[in-house]
Amino acid sequence: MKFAESDVKKFAVEKNFKIYQPEKVKENLEFIEELKQINPDLICVVAYGKILPKEILNIPKLGCINLHASLLPRYRGAAPIQWAVLNGDKETGVSTIYMNEKMDEGDIIFQEKTAIGEYETTGELWDRLSKIRRRSTCKNCARNTKRNSPQNSTRKGLYNSPDVRKEHGKD
Repeated sequence: MKFAESDVKKFAVEKNFKIYQPEKVKENLEFIEELKQINPDLICVVAYGKILPKEILNIPKLGCINLHASLLPRYRGAAPIQWAVLNGDKETGVSTIYMNEKMDEGDIIFQEKTAIGEYETTGELWDRLSKIRRRSTCKNCARNTKRNSPQNSTRKGLYNSPDVRKEHGKD
């Protein structure tokens, strides 16, 4: 799997920080031991697409957070931006959540909404949501609070967002 180079990674490379992007985290003893040695206060995940095992989730004292590109619980999974555009949604946003052992189902720390433009493309929305995620992450990490809300998974209009494939295209 090839990882896209985010602004965070570019900054880390520029500052000579050590970067961890293992393709496999489950039963990756070397990676888990390395994390334990680092003893981070917080682990932050963006567009990673993997479920972290409990052994990793329990390492940082402030927890593991995920910055997700939808207003959870709507569009859990790998392609929330694409599905919001494909379904003609008028609004989306970003969610900062505490991670648990399920895909995008942790308690919500913070959400920020934004309208989807009538002719906005997935790429344009991706770029805009990335900026919102950066801004909201800084706000939330600066607060360092434990205020959170469980996700309401019984609400109408919830969708998973699996990878988009060729057959999902319009004729």
